[in-house]
Amino acid sequence: MKKTYAAWRRFLGQWLWPRLAYSFPVQLLMYNLRRNQILLLLWVLLFAIVTEQLGTSIGIPSLFLDPEYRNRVDFWSCFLMGFTWGIFTMSYHIVAYILDAPQFSFTGLLRRPFTKFWLNNSPIPVVVTLVYVYNMIEYQRAYEQNIPAEVMARVAGLLVGLVLASLLVYWYFVSTNQDIFKMLAKQVDRRLRRTRIMRVNVLSRIQDSRRSNIRVEYYLDGHFRLKPLVNNAPYDRQAILRVFDQNHLNAVIIQLTVFGLVLLLGTLRDYPAFQIPAGASFILLLTIMLMFAGALSYWFRGWTVTMFIAAILLLNILMREQYLTADYEAYGLDYQGPKAEYSLRRVKALSRDEYYKEDKKITLMALENWKARAVGRLGPTWPEAQMVPR
Repeated sequence: MKKTYAAWRRFLGQWLWPRLAYSFPVQLLMYNLRRNQILLLLWVLLFAIVTEQLGTSIGIPSLFLDPEYRNRVDFWSCFLMGFTWGIFTMSYHIVAYILDAPQFSFTGLLRRPFTKFWLNNSPIPVVVTLVYVYNMIEYQRAYEQNIPAEVMARVAGLLVGLVLASLLVYWYFVSTNQDIFKMLAKQVDRRLRRTRIMRVNVLSRIQDSRRSNIRVEYYLDGHFRLKPLVNNAPYDRQAILRVFDQNHLNAVIIQLTVFGLVLLLGTLRDYPAFQIPAGASFILLLTIMLMFAGALSYWFRGWTVTMFIAAILLLNILMREQYLTADYEAYGLDYQGPKAEYSLRRVKALSRDEYYKEDKKITLMALENWKARAVGRLGPTWPEAQMVPR
């Protein structure tokens, strides 16, 4: 019995605990909880919406669970939702990579560092995405009364869009980024490669670089297996500086591309083909907020929350003073003359019984005219009103 207890204690303390507590996904999640709360808050917001815990009274969850594109809910409407969801997810990984990678500098020594990073940064996006898919299936089945084939087609559209957006970003990083091994291979002279002493020096330099500012002993590799770090010895930061610089540059390029996409959709919003689902537009707005929060975190560090609140207050002031709002003129009104007074005093002055009676008289006259036209067209038999509950 004592041997069994001791074996279990060794298993938990020496094998299981290090693989959980000091794994890259867990340490990365803990670091984001400490330093990047704004990024995680956006995921909490999406989680609350897709679980119908937020905005139910004004129909916000239905924009995600039953997206409409060109007056239809089908494969393509869900595809656009999935595509924008994938853009948001990959933007989250990019922003987190820019902010967190310097604290986990060993990632710069791995092959395809960004790929390894987003694999280990995926627990929260994966959980929220699975909850989203589950709630969409339940919503389509319970509220829309759709047959299983229709439900599966819409869920397939969501997943295809999500995977396609993720693969596009993945392909870009894999095809343009260099890891430290490729960079060293280009810099090492052929003559030095033939010299054993210089080969040992290069290899020792790589070994000296395998250290993180936060204790990490295992990470998920490309095959979703926990792989131990070979060495956590001190390293020369210059050995991986260029790797991070190039990855950061490519991340900024993708962020600018997403921002350009949002501007393009806004410019072409009058064309039906570019009127994407409202939920997709909301996700793109969250993507812009995510990038903005990431920029604040990158430049202001500990002042991030304060600067974020200050930016929101400044934006509110600019919109209240109508510096950022556009004027939309109503058809048929004359805007050349003096403007009508709009104040509480004027509203009270217009709240008189004679005005209400006159308005009622004109409204009844309009309804009677409509009734006369309807009777002449439909005859004495009127169609029954049909009420369809949801």
